Amino acid sequence: MSEMKKSKVGYGPRLANRTQIASIFVGEQMEEWRIPTDLLCYHSAYFRGALRGEFAEAKEQKVELRDADPAAFRTIVECLYTHDISEDPEETPEERDACFGHLLDVWVLADYL
Repeated sequence: MSEMKKSKVGYGPRLANRTQIASIFVGEQMEEWRIPTDLLCYHSAYFRGALRGEFAEAKEQKVELRDADPAAFRTIVECLYTHDISEDPEETPEERDACFGHLLDVWVLADYL
């Protein structure tokens, strides 16, 4: 009998195997996001340390990001699920400038996380 090769499927986060959800509170208004812990930990050393380590956050499955920009975090979460940052081809130059500023905020937050 020939050996079966391991499929690349299964090397990502095991979202179907666990139901544990982390509560992430973002910004001054503490906007709550409920996100699968495995998804966060797979993509982020910060969340891996906080949610899998010996910290209180791991026990409570709760992380506060008070200084984070909620719009930047929203874009990061969308990227976790879609692996894409969409853009509007009909943007005006002013909208493009605002978008560039937003993407810089996303980059800074993603680098932190």
